[in-house]
Amino acid sequence: MTDRVKGKVAVVTGGGSGIGRETALLLAREGATVVVVDIDEAGAEETAQLISGEGGTAGALSGDIGDPASIDAFVATIGEQHDAVDILVNNAGVFDNGQPFADSTGDDLDRVLRINVTGTFLVTKALLPMLLAAGGKAAVVNLSSVAAVIGNAGGVSYTTSKHAVHGMTKSLAIELGPQGIRVNAVLPGAIRTPMTAALLGPESPAVPVYEGVPAGRIAGPEDVAKVIAFLASDEADFVHGAGYVVDGGLTIV
Repeated sequence: MTDRVKGKVAVVTGGGSGIGRETALLLAREGATVVVVDIDEAGAEETAQLISGEGGTAGALSGDIGDPASIDAFVATIGEQHDAVDILVNNAGVFDNGQPFADSTGDDLDRVLRINVTGTFLVTKALLPMLLAAGGKAAVVNLSSVAAVIGNAGGVSYTTSKHAVHGMTKSLAIELGPQGIRVNAVLPGAIRTPMTAALLGPESPAVPVYEGVPAGRIAGPEDVAKVIAFLASDEADFVHGAGYVVDGGLTIV
C-alpha cells in the first residue's frame, strides 16, 4: 500500500457494508482518517472497528441521507471533530430491484430520488464549507452506475436517479473545480454486495451475461473501491467531471 491519501480526512456514506465498507478500508490503508456514515449504525461501527483492527483511524456515525435533519446532525458532528474534509465519497443509495414501470408508483420514484439524488446533493452541500477548508485539494466521488449510460441496468426509478447523479457530477465539477474541489463519479456494473445479493445468485440472468464480457466475471466491491481511491487521491488532480465505468466491459459488448 501507498500513503497517497495520508493525513486526509475522508467521509464515506453508506460505509457500513459493500462498496462503502471496502472503500473506507482502502482509504484508511492508504493513510486517511475515515468517518464512516451509515443508516445502519452497527454496520458503521463494524467498519470502523475493522479499520482500527488494521491500525487505521476511523469513527462511525449513524446517518440517513434520505432525511435532511439526519444529514444536518451527522455533518455537525463531523464539524466538531474535524476542521476540514478532504474526501467525500457519496456512496449511500438504494436500488429498485429492477421494478417494472407498470408496477411502479410515484412514491417508489420519490423514495429512490430522495435518497440517491437529493441525499447526494444535500450531503455535498452540507459538507461544502469543510471541503473548501481543505486548501484547494478536496475530492468528491459520487456513486453513479452503468444505469446512467444504459437503460436496462435497473428499473425506471433507479435508472432515472443515476442519470441525475451523473449530471449532478458534471455540473458540480464545473462550479466547484475552480474552488479547489474535484468532483467525479464511478459507474459500477453488477457488483456482489449485500444490496445485490438477492439479484446476483446462481440463477441470475446477469451471471451468464458477464461470462461474455472481457473481465469474464461479476465484480466484488473491492474492484470499485480501487477506482474510488484513485479519484480521491492527488494522483487524479487533473480529473474533473469524469465518469469512470467499472463494469468489466459490459457496456462495450
